Amino acid sequence: MQRNTAKFYGFLVLVLGLAGLVAGEKQLFGFLNIDIALDVARLLFAAVLLYVGYAAKTMKPVRASLLAIGVVYVVLGVAGLFSADVGGLLPDKLSVFDKVFHLVAGVLAIGVGAKSADQGQPAHATA
Repeated sequence: MQRNTAKFYGFLVLVLGLAGLVAGEKQLFGFLNIDIALDVARLLFAAVLLYVGYAAKTMKPVRASLLAIGVVYVVLGVAGLFSADVGGLLPDKLSVFDKVFHLVAGVLAIGVGAKSADQGQPAHATA
């Protein structure tokens, strides 16, 4: 589940980052903030998530990546609630959709990343 989540988020964030680069400095579809800072961050996150989703040899980097990126997304969403331009870091303001997306995606990534690898596996009987 963790690898699939990393792959899914990786592709989703990759599409958002590429769409942002193509669209330029404005809101995509009128509700998704895009600017160069977010686009570069999205592309970096996508690279990490796709790498761990497809190439990581163990689950440790998959979980760590989901947790770290999830925390960044939650922090961005919470910061956006208090300051739409995240304290002047973003040239364009985060929309309501941006804030909700970052909070929900972050919480889900943290939730999936926090699951241990053996959760959901049947318990082995001991004799």
